[in-house]
Amino acid sequence: MATIFHIVKACCIIFQEGEMMAVRNSEFNSASSLMATGDAASSNTMALVIDVQDFARMDAADARNYAEHLASNLTALRESGVPVTWVTMRKDAQLYEPTPSASDSAPQVRNLDQLREMGFHGIDADHENSEIFRDFITNFGPRTDEAVSVKSVKSALVERADAEGRPDYQNALAAECGEAFDTYFTGGKTLAEYMGDVDNTILMGAVSSHCISETAVSAAIKGRNPVIVTDAVLSWQGDDALVNPRSSVQLWRGTGGDSANFDAFHQGKMNAAISSIVSDDRRGFTSDQVAAISNIGFVSSAALVPQLRSTGSASGATYQPII
Repeated sequence: MATIFHIVKACCIIFQEGEMMAVRNSEFNSASSLMATGDAASSNTMALVIDVQDFARMDAADARNYAEHLASNLTALRESGVPVTWVTMRKDAQLYEPTPSASDSAPQVRNLDQLREMGFHGIDADHENSEIFRDFITNFGPRTDEAVSVKSVKSALVERADAEGRPDYQNALAAECGEAFDTYFTGGKTLAEYMGDVDNTILMGAVSSHCISETAVSAAIKGRNPVIVTDAVLSWQGDDALVNPRSSVQLWRGTGGDSANFDAFHQGKMNAAISSIVSDDRRGFTSDQVAAISNIGFVSSAALVPQLRSTGSASGATYQPII
């Protein structure tokens, strides 16, 4: 049976003469062109919705359209039994695990006080596009059967071991989270630990060139086969080197234009970011890790959602990049 991991590449990343290059392919691989490893339980796949905490610094129409698009993906994932985990950015890192509910009751979206505590500040009236965000998050946001992982660094999956013996990288992480490296990882269970035996990771959210790309790299080197849903991410407008997170505009489709052009725009942002991460000597990636990063996958919702709905599963099979 074909699964979403048979058809995941509209783009891929390859290495040539030490440089990371993006290669765009106009069509997704068909199931027959890729090799399946067989079916597995849906728990082998998990979707991460990263840093969708508000719709500030977005055009209202763009925010509304993105909310509808993301809601459609979330509905398909949930109906297919794929676990969804949410990630937010906040000063204090913490993992909120699913809460038990009666066996005969359907999971409910967490209440506003819980959402606010978990970092979904866009529900408050003093945030731009708060009505749009509140409508989205109270109808499609984290449910009681879904975990919420709060982080203070870009990667949702970074762990202490990733920086052991790399003092420059430890300092970089300390600068991101605003506290000493040794104290950041002294909390409870990490998201990486919570994921357990998850083999395949679907990534959506914000921002493409920062937390999405960093999380994809972390997932890749941990053997969790990351696939980024290219048309379910937000990107900063303009040059990322000049971005001010408090004021720079976030784009999904903007105020007009061809959707394929915006997909290429997001893809270009992520290609550049991943290339920069790989070339950062502070990270100390091994050749095997670099090879794993080169296999980061990309998929469109047009391929993802119908496959989820037709098979009722997002389980198990691997994907191969176009090299």
